[in-house]
Amino acid sequence: AGILYWFHPLVRLALQKLHLSQELACDLAVLNHLPTSECTAYGRTLLHFTASRTMQHHFFYSGLADRDSQLKQRIHQIASYHPLTFPQKCRNAFILLTAVCFFISAAPFLSLQAAGAPVEDGIFLPEPSVTELKVSSLFQERDGSFVFYDPQTEHWQIYNRELAARRSSPDSTYKIYSALAALQEGVITPEDSSRQWDRTEHFFAAWNQDQTLRSAMQYSVNWYFQNLDRSTGYASLSRFFRRIGYGNQDLSGGLSSFWLESSLQISPQEQVLLLKDFYQNTWGLPQKQIDTVKDSLYLTEYHGRRLYGKTGTGIKDGKEINGWFIGFTETDADVYFFAVNLQASDNASGQTAGEIALSYLQEMGL
Repeated sequence: AGILYWFHPLVRLALQKLHLSQELACDLAVLNHLPTSECTAYGRTLLHFTASRTMQHHFFYSGLADRDSQLKQRIHQIASYHPLTFPQKCRNAFILLTAVCFFISAAPFLSLQAAGAPVEDGIFLPEPSVTELKVSSLFQERDGSFVFYDPQTEHWQIYNRELAARRSSPDSTYKIYSALAALQEGVITPEDSSRQWDRTEHFFAAWNQDQTLRSAMQYSVNWYFQNLDRSTGYASLSRFFRRIGYGNQDLSGGLSSFWLESSLQISPQEQVLLLKDFYQNTWGLPQKQIDTVKDSLYLTEYHGRRLYGKTGTGIKDGKEINGWFIGFTETDADVYFFAVNLQASDNASGQTAGEIALSYLQEMGL
């Protein structure tokens, strides 16, 4: 295969183009260091070496024996060469300096927004747009964070900003985007999202039956979403997570478990930003796919408001160490996004995170 590759005509053509570019650059470098009176002599020297056909088969000189078209381009460059004037040198130096200054100033932004390039920990929001969310009493001395975003005013309220920017496993909150990726790849459709139970007995009775996206999201059925991910495939999932900017985008933990206290990680701030992008469909996905996933997240309606959300619980050694509840509440006139995360050696469940979120929403009349 390697031999066929190097003798492929397109590969050979590309190598010839590369070689010509290198030769032209070398010629220009030589001309820049020669007195103007010697440039013509340099061209004659080049012609002298390429004139001898015996050199075409000599290994050392083979690089100098260009084909006719390449030689013509090199001679044309030498014949038309003019040293840069002082104003031209100043202009080039100014352009170079401007470009360097631009890239240095833009480096922090480019590093965060590079295609699929993750940062070590979540996102630190600009100070003027953030105020402290005073909900410590709801956490009852538990370690955790609460992120609340009002897109109408573009204002953030955050409890425990350090933890709000720290990434951890998404656990079952990931299932929102597993479903969206499966819809994108045609693994399921808005009209048919069913998956058959393979008769493997699970601890939760609700898992031991055929599932649709709605039922699988409601009962957080792991096998359903693992089935979707296998059908979607690693490459498509990886590409999709880069597209939407999901956390650290690390799927190395294995196709069936990278989101279960494993390699994939995301911060509470990023969870809220993703929910906002999902809700507003900033990715330009078919709206019916967005609506299908949104409908599967529906929980209840109260006080004229509709509540959507997803819990997640990370378990290690039988202990609940990572609890999530993320979602949004809406009317026809407004919407608010939130994420609650708990971190502890035990008793940090999605249910507890949900209770904290609902308590705050009720206090705010939301």
